[in-house]
Amino acid sequence: MTIVYAVLLLLASCVFWYRGVPLTWIFDSLIQMGRYPVGIYPGWLRLLLTWVVPVGFITSVPAQALTGRVPALTLLGGAALALGLLVLASAFLRLSLRRYSSASS
Repeated sequence: MTIVYAVLLLLASCVFWYRGVPLTWIFDSLIQMGRYPVGIYPGWLRLLLTWVVPVGFITSVPAQALTGRVPALTLLGGAALALGLLVLASAFLRLSLRRYSSASS
């Protein structure tokens, strides 16, 4: 949930930079990429979808954790990824808020 929150916070923070662009559509498109199990993709794409664009992590790892088939190193890496994304999203939100101008001006 932290990864999803951080990605949505990053996209919401972009609204201050790109007004009028429906950025939540980007999130919907990313989640649609995770419709299929990550294991069917080739290795390089699986790595990209799991750690760079964490769609694979968001959709596959929770199901694997419920069945007990996720390695401890993956859980540790996921926690580090979630923390890193959360720190990045919070910093970007603070930076984006500096660009805010009131709705009445």
